[in-house]
Amino acid sequence: MQITEIPYTQEQYQKLNEQQRTAVDAVAEYLNGSTAFEGLSDEQLSEIFGILKPCQGSVPVEYIDEDVFSAMRKKFCAIYQAAIDLAAQALALNGLQPFRNFSFALIVDVRRDDASDIAVVDYHRPGCYLYQALNAWDFHFGTLAQITSAVLRAQDRLVQQVLALVKPEQSKQSIYVRVQGGLVQDIIGIPPGIEVLVLDYDIEDVEPERLQLSPLDQEACCISRF
Repeated sequence: MQITEIPYTQEQYQKLNEQQRTAVDAVAEYLNGSTAFEGLSDEQLSEIFGILKPCQGSVPVEYIDEDVFSAMRKKFCAIYQAAIDLAAQALALNGLQPFRNFSFALIVDVRRDDASDIAVVDYHRPGCYLYQALNAWDFHFGTLAQITSAVLRAQDRLVQQVLALVKPEQSKQSIYVRVQGGLVQDIIGIPPGIEVLVLDYDIEDVEPERLQLSPLDQEACCISRF
């Protein structure tokens, strides 16, 4: 593990492609509330992302206030909250809406001397989109490109998981049966090659010539085909 006080540079940022810059911008937005990198020095860039740099221990000592666990949580959230934000944007492009189709909630249970639990769950329906157990002292990034890789991997996982759950629901075909006066008028949405038989056993006032044997139980009934 190479430890340096200035691990992140303008040269690294300029080499990022558009997708990578979007990812690193999301991390900076979480950490610093700003994504204006043009003109910043290497020292300033390294300060923005400093909590993610390689170090001896769970978190660089200068980023620990009174509570090391809060600093550890912030370190994990910088990556996974950025991934959540980007995943929500990507899903919106697929026509999905927050709260209606998915609801992300980030859960981070940090442990100083053991692996921390990171999970992204849905708080409107039972489901876990992502779970990882990570040691804070191994969770560090030597370059901006490494930061973006972690964010984009998590983003892709979230998008794939949501689409796997939601798209089958959206692709279901509905069949509509229109009834008037107790009688089926028509059926809308029947797939090609499928015949729908409506079996009516209420035959008290039906003319005998209209009666047929039910294919289900061989009882007399009226059959309507759609």
